Amino acid sequence: MLDEVVSDRLGALDALDAAELARRLALQPHLAAWCLGTGPLRVFLGASAARPGRRQLAGALANPHVQRLTIELLDAASVQLLVVMASRGGTVTADVLDQELEPVEGAERERMVRALVDRFLVHDPDTSGTLRLRPGVGDQVHRPGRPLDRLLLDQSITKDVLRLWLERLGATDVPAAKGARIDALRQLIGTTEGLDSIIDRLSPTEQALFARLVDAGGRGIAGERLTNNWWQLRLANPVEHRPAHLRPLLTPEAAALQFFVDHGLVWVEREIRQVGLWLETLVAFHRRTFAEWPRPEAITPRPLHQAGHAHPDALRTLQSLVHQVTLEPIVGLKTGGIGVKTMRDLAKRLGLPAGQVDLLVHLALGLGLITQLSEFVGRGRTASWVHRFEVNPERLAEWRDLDVADQWTRLVDAWLDALDAPADTRAVDALVRRSVIADLLATSDGHGIPADRFTHWIAHQHVMATRVDVTRLADHLVVLGLAPPDGPVGLGALARTVLTEPDSLHALLPDQDRTFVVQADLSVIAPPALDPVVRARLDRLCVAESSGSVNVLRLDRTRIAAEMASGATAESLLEFVTAHSSVPIAPVVAQVFADVERQRGGLTARGAATVVTADDVLGLAAAVKVRAARLTLLAPTVAISDLPLDKVLGALRKAGLAPSTDADPVPAGDVVNRVQATPRVRQVPPVLHPSTAHLEALLETW
Repeated sequence: MLDEVVSDRLGALDALDAAELARRLALQPHLAAWCLGTGPLRVFLGASAARPGRRQLAGALANPHVQRLTIELLDAASVQLLVVMASRGGTVTADVLDQELEPVEGAERERMVRALVDRFLVHDPDTSGTLRLRPGVGDQVHRPGRPLDRLLLDQSITKDVLRLWLERLGATDVPAAKGARIDALRQLIGTTEGLDSIIDRLSPTEQALFARLVDAGGRGIAGERLTNNWWQLRLANPVEHRPAHLRPLLTPEAAALQFFVDHGLVWVEREIRQVGLWLETLVAFHRRTFAEWPRPEAITPRPLHQAGHAHPDALRTLQSLVHQVTLEPIVGLKTGGIGVKTMRDLAKRLGLPAGQVDLLVHLALGLGLITQLSEFVGRGRTASWVHRFEVNPERLAEWRDLDVADQWTRLVDAWLDALDAPADTRAVDALVRRSVIADLLATSDGHGIPADRFTHWIAHQHVMATRVDVTRLADHLVVLGLAPPDGPVGLGALARTVLTEPDSLHALLPDQDRTFVVQADLSVIAPPALDPVVRARLDRLCVAESSGSVNVLRLDRTRIAAEMASGATAESLLEFVTAHSSVPIAPVVAQVFADVERQRGGLTARGAATVVTADDVLGLAAAVKVRAARLTLLAPTVAISDLPLDKVLGALRKAGLAPSTDADPVPAGDVVNRVQATPRVRQVPPVLHPSTAHLEALLETW
């Protein structure tokens, strides 16, 4: 079977020239990325060779996982058309297609058919307009209800039960085989003529119940919602063996439902108490598989609010984040990972939204700038794993050696691969993100989707979007500098370049500037192309007042104090602003630094390694006099020392004192085991999102 599918796809590929195949691959960004050796399909197919060739691509198209993902990346209307074809046996004539697509306009019909053909799911229509599914596709399509074919595998529905159903529905000639009896039942309840005849014979109560089951659709409805007497119904046996005086008194609704069950008009799931009409019955009633079709979304792209070319703010924010983690590692949860409260506290320290910090922290983890360190500490039954997240010095040094364009490219590449998403949903997130980027690139240059319609627009474009959280995609695009911070959501000129032509980004980005202007009113005028490292430290000293062609900041005493608490001094801060200011520093600026340093009050905090307690005040007083123990008296019976426990014990015992201690050989706080994962070096492809021209050039080499 798989060989047949691969042969079919290979024949389809051989019939296309490089230009047409490149156009079709551009519609499937997950496949286009795989051809370049990157993208989420590596999870299912492994990394492709540098030049995979058409046979390997045919194998990828035939892969069941790829087919299923391709179907889910379609819009809802195209998926419904695929379901119609699968329900009709894989082949649909032009007349049947007109009947099924009666509510759909002609242009929308052509778009849906073209979408299926371009993705190698359906053959090109023949001269009569007949459509046929490609081999293997029908197995990946879920039908919108329960077909009568299920009865073949249902051991509880025997040939005798089918005979009773057929006789009660008025069949005069009952075939012998079970499959033939199912076909006869399909002719009675799965055709328009047979169903109309049955409906005409129903009582008003039964017709009302039938209408409710039609409204419920193929998934059915809970039996308790149809009648309160569900528990009194006879569901397992179509023949009533109880005498009349022992039969329960049913309500009219329950009696109608019992009639449907006894005549085989409905399927019943006794375990979950669900009941519904057969798929063939619904199709016969509506005269088509789907009563309603999704309407095309009429969203007009609007001009973007674009500013001049500038360095993305995400890089300087990442620098500030790395600096903060260097000073104070992030404490992880006991189960691993970073808690919501910890992330909010970190965002508060940085003065940034929590969602922005959460995205950059996890991208930094994916890039290896931050790594998780796990230590097994404690003693006895109280021992446990302690997790914290620290900066990786080697990776950070490599990162800082890159220029702004390369840093931005790597950050966007990490986001496209959804390194910030949980491992169990990462592949699906990456698929949706690449598809959304392809949709935005397909819009007119300089235009975007209205922000209030962006989420709905994504959900309309891709069925898979319901499986991920798409409400944050617009925020991610803004944080990464791919979309403007206000107005419609779209890709600006720089964003399109970093995605499709990263090598050209160096020429478009303005040269880095390492100078700014510090004025006497404590305001700072920073150019948009300020070095991210310089801007990151400047942000730790200032609050932002406005942004545009230039950024206006203001020195803030609270932030200056926080920087001094991290180890800076008034002298070092003055040296920083003096070295990078293009104008002389006013005396008031130096005075502000000196005032903040003086107001700190000389506070100092330190940790205590050992605590010594005593029942006798005089005994502890004698211990404090031992200089080698370095004990400091906190209370009459409590003293502390910054020395480890074993050194304090040795000093006291040498002085003739005999302190008692726990005999556990593993003191509390000792590290028993340490685990630190080594991040793998990421290989960034030459193009993050290959264009049609790039794909055509690649295919010419196959």
